[in-house]
This record gives sequence, C-alpha cells and structure tokens, in this order.
Amino acid sequence: MVYVSSDNGTYALDADDGEELWTNDDAFVRYGSSVLTTDHLYAIGGGGVLALDVETGARNWSADAPHPHALAVADGTAYTASSSSAEGAAAVADGETVWTRDDLDDHRAAPVVAEDVVLVCDGDGRLEALDREDGSTGWSYDRRGSGGVTPTVAHGQVYLPSGNGPRTVCLDLESGEELWELSTGLTRGQPIAVADGVYVGTPNEGLFAVESDGTVRWHAEELRVDGNVAAVGDTLYAVAFGGPFGSGDLYALETADGA
Repeated sequence: MVYVSSDNGTYALDADDGEELWTNDDAFVRYGSSVLTTDHLYAIGGGGVLALDVETGARNWSADAPHPHALAVADGTAYTASSSSAEGAAAVADGETVWTRDDLDDHRAAPVVAEDVVLVCDGDGRLEALDREDGSTGWSYDRRGSGGVTPTVAHGQVYLPSGNGPRTVCLDLESGEELWELSTGLTRGQPIAVADGVYVGTPNEGLFAVESDGTVRWHAEELRVDGNVAAVGDTLYAVAFGGPFGSGDLYALETADGA
C-alpha cells in the first residue's frame, strides 16, 4: 500500500494501480507526513494523535496532544509539534499522554527523533533538544533565521538548514555546540545525509555537497533546488527550481563530483 496524508484526510492506495483502498477523513498531517510502523499508521486528528489500523484505516487508539500539526514516531511513542502560538509539544504512547510542553510553540516543521532526544525548531529559528523521557530541554540553539525547518541527524551531528536565514549550520548532537557553518542563503529542503556528509539544495545558491567536517566537496551553483534531493547509490537526484528562471527538470548527478 501507499499512504498519503493531507489537510483533508489520510488515504491508502494500491501500490500497483493507485486504487483507493480506504480513507479516514479525521486523520491528517499539516507539516511533514504521516508515519508508518509495523503496528500503526500515525496521523493527527481530533485534537491529538491517531493510531490507525494499516489495513482498514480504523482508529486503534487516540491520545490528546496540544494542537499538533506535525509528528515523529520512535519505539512506539509519537512526538508532536504545534504551529499555534498558544500551544506546544508533546509525547504520547498507547493512547496515553506521556508529557507535554506548553512553552514551545510555532513549530512549522516535523520534529526529529535522534538517540535520546527529540529535536523541534520553531518559526523564529530556535532549535530545542528535548529529552524523550520527560520533555525537558537538554540544549537549545538560536539559528538566527526565520521559517520552520526540519534538521537532519547523521554522524553524531545535527545539520540545521538555514530556512529564510543566510547559513546552514552543523551542531554536535550531544551538546548543541556549533561545529561549522556554510553560507547557503535560504533553504527550504531538508539536508540529505550520506555516509561521508550531506547534500544541501538551495533555490538561489545552487546545490552543495558537504563533508561531515564542513568541507565543500563540490558546488553546482547553476543547479538551483527548491526542495529535497535524493541520493541512491552513486547517483544524486534533484529537481531544478521551477520558478521564473528554473526549468523544473529532474537531474541525475554523480555523487563524487556533481557531473
């Protein structure tokens, strides 16, 4: 099956022919996507988190969370973030609320779970690393940029895109210490991690291949990307920015040198 969530509901489609198998109009995701596990399809609805049966779309359980708009799931616990200025973040499991934070708000991107923390970034650019067990803040970082972004975690580091700010930064996952920065201009897509670094696509400054220590391996300045890229084996796939000066074409590049 293929599962699709939107503002209007969640749908299960046949992977072979696209036939609609079931619909749940009460389950949606506004930022990010629904999350599929072995036992449930997690989505948002009814003022909280819904765990749906993957075969039928029926509700297995629900749990209250403060005005959730995006979620991440790890080890049977769903972590939510709110885009409302009056709400916060929460963790729920098996139909019960584990913890809530009402002092965190305006999260317009999905949280990310990494080891013992869940990372949430608000619309003003502040990144919080919350303890998965109780929601307390382990460290925070002011990105000095606006716009909700989703970080990428790899190599024991957090790669935080610039959003509407001027730079993408790399932080130590354990401490939140800034390790390096790169002038990328604004970015809207999430950095894509590979074994030796990340790829960062930007609509104004092009596509960067960056090693984990911040060294730029190559920079395709002419390939402007307004979204995510995908790495498969030795090939990197990117869609050129489809604005007034972009084609919207799909490109396949060599990961080694960008050719």
